[in-house]
Amino acid sequence: MIIERIKTYTKRFLMMVSYLINGVENKAVFESFSGQSYSDNPRVISELLHTLSPEIEIVWLFKNPEEKRKVVPPYVRVEKRCTKNMIKEYSTAKIWVNNFCVQEFMYKGKNQTYIQTWHGDRPFKKVIYESNKLNFRKNEVRENKICDLCVAGSEIGVQVYRKAFLYQGKILNVGTPRADVLVNGDSDRVKYIRKKLGIPHDSKILLYAPTFRDNKGLNSSQKMDILNFERVISELQLKDNCSWYCLIRVHPSLNIKDINLDDSKILNLSNYEDMADLMLISDMLITDYSSSAGDFILRNKPVILYQYDLSEYEKEDRELHFKMEDTPFWSVQTEEDLIDLIKQINNDMVEENCRAIKEFYKTNETGKSAYEVCRFILDKTS
Repeated sequence: MIIERIKTYTKRFLMMVSYLINGVENKAVFESFSGQSYSDNPRVISELLHTLSPEIEIVWLFKNPEEKRKVVPPYVRVEKRCTKNMIKEYSTAKIWVNNFCVQEFMYKGKNQTYIQTWHGDRPFKKVIYESNKLNFRKNEVRENKICDLCVAGSEIGVQVYRKAFLYQGKILNVGTPRADVLVNGDSDRVKYIRKKLGIPHDSKILLYAPTFRDNKGLNSSQKMDILNFERVISELQLKDNCSWYCLIRVHPSLNIKDINLDDSKILNLSNYEDMADLMLISDMLITDYSSSAGDFILRNKPVILYQYDLSEYEKEDRELHFKMEDTPFWSVQTEEDLIDLIKQINNDMVEENCRAIKEFYKTNETGKSAYEVCRFILDKTS
């Protein structure tokens, strides 16, 4: 423990020295899910910021930069996410944008601005200091000390910053950038993504997106035999008299196993770069405890929570913000109940359910979140 503290403060000292010696450049540094992907709120902000102010240099840090150079736009400078580059790039950047907690050693100077967008505005599970099971030290999370702006799209999102991060600073509650496209829609992008995935325009899409389990550990394997996807697709096709595809995307911190993909209508897209694209094109979402549920209802399409391990999850994994029976969500724990619910759902039920969930969270998604964040950035860089 003592050695780790010494390492942390040494790195922080080096960042401070770099900041004082080199000063800041007209540069914005971005990370998403600790360097795992070019995605989520940071991606949307990054792309709009370049459009509005192309003179600002855009830098992204990735764990696998060579691979990500094939994904990011040509104006993005890609660097490896390692201590050396983090000290170099962050200490000399005017703007930081992240959707995960920054490293504990991070030092931010007075001429720098840090924007935290988080990655789960409408969560089921408690995070960071809210949770008694995650064992965060009270001086481990830096956001409440160095953050200049947090971005939210609901009242519960605001409370996550206040209670989980112990953050008392400015919160911009006008929506989450990644949800802008779900609010506004983008028919051209829908056509493009469907074509790229080889899904006919007259077929419907089911998205299955389970989250990880803390008690299994990060980068663990996710068993997928807990749901008969062929049966679910068959029931949907019988109900709607049209073709259905199933897209599977597990959490970025998981590996996928134990799934039969012989059916050409079942696609494993767990390595797909940005979840927002898949939500945009889908007609139904089945998840468990993922905050994607609170995003998907912005499309006014059905969400079903398949919580087959609810009791175990609450007992052994993570505390939830609320009892499921106290929410408007459609929650089932067996495949039979899932199939029965699919048979019952109609358009009026979906519209009312989505409205109730938005009200439950006191959702405030305006479709202009990215623009408002960029305007804040430009005020800081002008």
